[in-house]
Amino acid sequence: MNEQNAQPSGKGSFAKGCLVASGIGCLVVLIGVGVLTYVGFRLVKKQYTAVMERFESQGYRRVEGQVIDIKEPVTDPTLFIGQSVRIRAGSERGLAFLAQTVDIEGVVKGNVYFAGQVLNIRKDAELMQDLEATAQVINNQGTIRGAVKGVYQALNEGPAAE
Repeated sequence: MNEQNAQPSGKGSFAKGCLVASGIGCLVVLIGVGVLTYVGFRLVKKQYTAVMERFESQGYRRVEGQVIDIKEPVTDPTLFIGQSVRIRAGSERGLAFLAQTVDIEGVVKGNVYFAGQVLNIRKDAELMQDLEATAQVINNQGTIRGAVKGVYQALNEGPAAE
């Protein structure tokens, strides 16, 4: 009479084995994600440190903030780090940017370095030296007297670059 409640031999141990294997698989995936995250963080930190050392060794001062809006001419070589940076009156020296978007107005007498998503060179802007950019888009409505170097997906020039 107890024959109906009896389980075939091995069926319970098979389900238990699947659960253990699934748990081990999930643990391996979590460890893999953790290792990849750690390695990725280290690579980004290493590149960030290299950029900081490059510009600090050249005498650039650092300005950091979420939204940076500079209304006076920049008189020192400066590295701007933020989400959005706007230079309204140009610069006597070189400028460097680590930002998502940058707007440049006025005359910039030194080199310009940009790493970010969008660089907007406005109508009244004039870059007297080279532009080195790692960007998705460069919108140039102004004048660039030097060379444009670097890696970017699009260089939009003239009135259509809005």
